Formats: sequence, C-alpha cells, structure tokens
Amino acid sequence: MTPRYGVAQRQHIKDARGQIDIKHASYFHSNDWRNLTPAGGKYVDLTHDKKINTDSFYIKPIACWVPHLLIPRHVPYCPHCKKNTHEDTASSRWVAFPKILYGMTSHKYLDTKLYPCKSCNHEFTGYNKESLALDAQVIVGYFNIYLAGKCAVNSELYSFIVNAPDTSSARIARHLQKLYSDNYFTDYQIFLHAVRAERIKSSTTQQVS
Repeated sequence: MTPRYGVAQRQHIKDARGQIDIKHASYFHSNDWRNLTPAGGKYVDLTHDKKINTDSFYIKPIACWVPHLLIPRHVPYCPHCKKNTHEDTASSRWVAFPKILYGMTSHKYLDTKLYPCKSCNHEFTGYNKESLALDAQVIVGYFNIYLAGKCAVNSELYSFIVNAPDTSSARIARHLQKLYSDNYFTDYQIFLHAVRAERIKSSTTQQVS
C-alpha cells in the first residue's frame, strides 16, 4: 500500500511519532493531539531570517490519537475479547499509514497505534470503532471524530452535514468545494507573501548527462 502524501508530509509524521516515542505522555503537555502543526510553510513568521522549503506549504497537521498516553491510567479495550486487562501498551506500534481526516476547509491526517492483546492474540487500532464504543464512558467528549472505512471527518464537518437535512448532497458537496477552494487561495496568498519577502529556498536543478 502506497501512502497518499508526499515526502515532506511523511517526514512530518515521522518526526511527530519520534517525539512521542521519546517523550511519551509528556509530549502532549505542550502539544494539542488534535492539531500537531508542521514547522515551516504558512506557520512560519516571515520576519524570521530562516528560509522555507516550498514542500513545507503542502504539509497538513496531524491529529494523533494515542489513548494510553492521552488519558491517565487508561488501557483501551480489545474489540475482540472485550477486555482491557491484557493489552500490552508498551509494545504498541504505529499504524502503517494515517487516515485522511476531513474538515470544513481542508484535511489533516489521523494517526494512531496498533495495540496487541495477549488474551486473544489480536491487534487493534486505537481508533477501532468497537474499542471506542467499549471505552465510551472514558472518551466521550474527548474523541470527537467520526470514522468511516478509509477516512474520517471532524466534528465541525459532521455537524455541518447532518444539520443540513433540507439540502441536497450535491449542494453540500458544491459548498464544501467552494470552502476548500477559498482556503487553498488563502494559503496561496501566504506563499506569495513568503516569495515577496524572499523567504523561499531556491531549488537546485540537477543536470542529467
């Protein structure tokens, strides 16, 4: 399976994972798990002397759901044996690729870990729907993300869709396309400001002999 993002996005995901693996729960003391923003791109102060890679403008934030690090003394329930007494959180490992997490004007990536259960010898993801349902009393109001098979939507987009019962699906889609387009144009303007401020690194073109 091939990731649906470029090299710069892959590096941002790798860097965030590396910091979480080193700092564990303390990483989230100063970082919002719902919005791990990248370095560079539109998040850079244009008065800074450091120049920015063009690729950094394509990087999207990450929502990183690692329940055993985010909720004190919490062990997620296994959806197979319906227990949380034999999960080995210390041996959890990152999923192969994060899900796309759609919002009103853009998207992020929803990342999580795979948890091994020694009781039934199965693995499950931190955002497994059945596991989340078993943990509902603990995570209600905290994990406000709605999951589909290959993607997810945030609470804002979900509310927008379900609270428009008198609007056709086609009209909702057109409205969201316009919001995405406007957001893209805003990001493009920020990029042009960075170009004008001479904050973009020059790309080196290699000659092919």
